[in-house]
Amino acid sequence: MSKKKIIRVFEFDEIKQGHQYDGFVFEESELTAIQKYNSSNKNKYFTLTHKGVKFKNYVGVLQIGKLTIEILPKADKDLNKNINFEKKQAWRSFMLQMLKKCGFINVSSLTHADLKLRNTSLLDIYINEFLKELNLLLRMGLRKKYRFVNSNTGSLKGRLLFQQQITHNLIHKEKFYTSHQTYDSNNLFNQILYKALSVLSVISKPTFKDQINRLLIEFPELSDVRVNKTLFSNLKYNRNTQHYKRSIELAKLILLNFSPDIQSGSNNVIAILFDMNELWEKYIYTMLRKDQDVGNYSVSSQQSLKFWETKRIRPDIVYEKEIDGEKQKFVIDTKWKLIDSNKPGDNDLKQMYAYNMYWDSVKSILLYPKSNQEKTNFGKFHQGRDKIDNLCKLGFIKVWDINNEYVFLRESIYSDIEKMLEI
Repeated sequence: MSKKKIIRVFEFDEIKQGHQYDGFVFEESELTAIQKYNSSNKNKYFTLTHKGVKFKNYVGVLQIGKLTIEILPKADKDLNKNINFEKKQAWRSFMLQMLKKCGFINVSSLTHADLKLRNTSLLDIYINEFLKELNLLLRMGLRKKYRFVNSNTGSLKGRLLFQQQITHNLIHKEKFYTSHQTYDSNNLFNQILYKALSVLSVISKPTFKDQINRLLIEFPELSDVRVNKTLFSNLKYNRNTQHYKRSIELAKLILLNFSPDIQSGSNNVIAILFDMNELWEKYIYTMLRKDQDVGNYSVSSQQSLKFWETKRIRPDIVYEKEIDGEKQKFVIDTKWKLIDSNKPGDNDLKQMYAYNMYWDSVKSILLYPKSNQEKTNFGKFHQGRDKIDNLCKLGFIKVWDINNEYVFLRESIYSDIEKMLEI
């Protein structure tokens, strides 16, 4: 069996055609497939360079034919595509655990062993999870529904369609063209799952082939469905279909991120990518929300106030706590980027000034990741408050602990946040 072709890079790394990465050559056909995918997605995920591609702030997995590229988070200036395998594995473990904490990977599907496997990609984890969900659904039995069918039958049932009867059965008097109800599995939920399974039969590695083929056989004959974002947004669940929700979410992830190679079929592309800024924000909010009762505070995400005309202003996190009998507000804005201490951008500072004023925030923090925590002091805005200082600081939070060469995400961060806020 040939070695699985996996290249692991970091955000903002660049790879070039003909160069070798992690022991594999990045080939021209693979670059061409990425170029087509990037163009069809309005250059959202990558920047194209001369015979190469430079990654942006999206992390996750990109599969082009037999090549898998995992794009890892970067919160350390020393990280680059040429560092050793163990360091890449540590950041890969960090990414997978962050996805797990934020609910993008099912809690039960990601084990200690998954994090350490050299040849298991993020896409493999999603495929495995989807197949487990399908197995469960099939054991329970696929949902059946009543639907109307127009067809030419040998017996009169339902409503006779006169125009179609004249067109199709002028000679065949024994036939009846009718609209009638039937009760079967040919509904939108099952059609979506079957289509996602069919895509996986094309793109998945041999490990999953037997299981996918067996599941395909277990599905009844179903109509094809045209997939787009609107289809999923219009899908309504009830008590009879609620158990489909997880498998449909995974099918959506597969189908909306799949780009077939129309010409040869050898370089189909599927990309499951996450904006690292949004993931960092969700992680911090998730971690703070879970400890609200323990820390006796409350947090909310993406509060919105009118700013100017139709424009609105939204801080990432509003942190509220009663101090000396008075409820006080603090604003936290998360920033996933590398920055020197006490050197924030002007636009970030202006944004925090506006947050302080609109939310009557006592203090605010621009919160950055750091492999080691770093102490900083509050800086003062020179206008905005009459009796108390208008304050903001840069905060740096350690994102992981290492124990016996295994990376663990921090289990609690609220005490670190309160130390930064000096409350």
